[in-house]
Amino acid sequence: MVPATIREEMLRRISAPVFLAVATDDFKDIRELTSEALIPNLKKVNPAFRYRNDYPGGHVSYMRVRNEFWGDVAMFLKEHLQ
Repeated sequence: MVPATIREEMLRRISAPVFLAVATDDFKDIRELTSEALIPNLKKVNPAFRYRNDYPGGHVSYMRVRNEFWGDVAMFLKEHLQ
């Protein structure tokens, strides 16, 4: 079952650019929901949506800033915060 928060009609409410980062060894449920519903739905409704779902590591990898994803985040912010 797809949670209401990642359905297309709810995601249309987000007017800001979105960058999604997912680790290759993240929780199985997170990887499945993002790849099967969140990513496709955000692609449809948010032209500024960007993502990467191949960062090394697991869920705890995002508890600190890492070089593996900081460059992508910085580029995304530079593109959208002018």
